[in-house]
Amino acid sequence: MFPIQSISTSTVISGNTTYPLVSTTSPIYILGVRMQQSGTASETVVRCNNGVVGFNYGKDYPLDLQNFLCEGGVTITKTGNDSSFVSLTYLPYWATSTKTEVNFDHASILNGYTYGELWIGLLLLFIFLIQFFGGILNQVFGLKGRARNTRNPNIK
Repeated sequence: MFPIQSISTSTVISGNTTYPLVSTTSPIYILGVRMQQSGTASETVVRCNNGVVGFNYGKDYPLDLQNFLCEGGVTITKTGNDSSFVSLTYLPYWATSTKTEVNFDHASILNGYTYGELWIGLLLLFIFLIQFFGGILNQVFGLKGRARNTRNPNIK
């Protein structure tokens, strides 16, 4: 689901505290945030230097897939006396500023299908088209011999 280079980090914090989850000065690319709290009497906020990444008011905050550029470190601010679990997945670089080269010298899979599966699908498509249009031509032009009316020879 996430790129191979992604980093996932998590922590459990309790009480009124601020916890530095990712300490960096370079930009990072946040891909996903998930939070869980043991109770409902507190709030958990995941902040970046340039904005709020996630805010949990209630008990559970499901996985939130994001494309968020964080220009600096990520901190968690927690209120209340219960515990909170926070999971963060990010790339240690900004995705558009990094040139990534993909090696295709021995690629045998294209978008989840092998070349053999693509050829079989193409062959089945042609067989279907031949059967479909052959049936239409048979109905229109009567390519196969039609049974003749033997009672009245004048009717064809």
